[in-house]
Amino acid sequence: MTYAISDIHGCYEEYIKLLEKINFSENDTLYILGDICDRGEKPMEIYNDIMARDNVISLFGNHEHLAYINLRHLIKNDVSKLTKDERLDLIDWLTSGGKPTFSEFISLSKADRMDFMEFLKSFSMYEDITINGKRFVLTHAGLGGFSEISPLMNIPSTSLSGSVPTIQNAISATRILSL
Repeated sequence: MTYAISDIHGCYEEYIKLLEKINFSENDTLYILGDICDRGEKPMEIYNDIMARDNVISLFGNHEHLAYINLRHLIKNDVSKLTKDERLDLIDWLTSGGKPTFSEFISLSKADRMDFMEFLKSFSMYEDITINGKRFVLTHAGLGGFSEISPLMNIPSTSLSGSVPTIQNAISATRILSL
């Protein structure tokens, strides 16, 4: 079975409960449509679980983007050596829910930090998949900016976005999609 979820936001226990609820196995595939980190208290535990699984594919969400921008500076420097703009970016991220990710990241060994950053860099912006003859374009927040002449858009598909602020997403935020 193929599944798609989004916006886990560091909620490790809920993530594990979800995997148990769907009886997720090595024969299944899970697409996580971004925003694995921030807000919840255990984002690194989720990332560690994902890194240990060959059948989980993660997409880059806006929170991964914020984390990557800020954490790459922290690998090179400590906070006191950041530029003014880098410090402002860090403050913006921390006040947008990044504190748990930041706290767990700085507690990692240097080698684990580097491994984590390489893992984040491996995330794609979208996945184009076909299941039972039906094409799906999976993204974190839609396909804004693509033109009608884009080859991606010329092929009929269903677009599935994880984090698009609509009333429908707010209502169905706790449901998992089985594709």
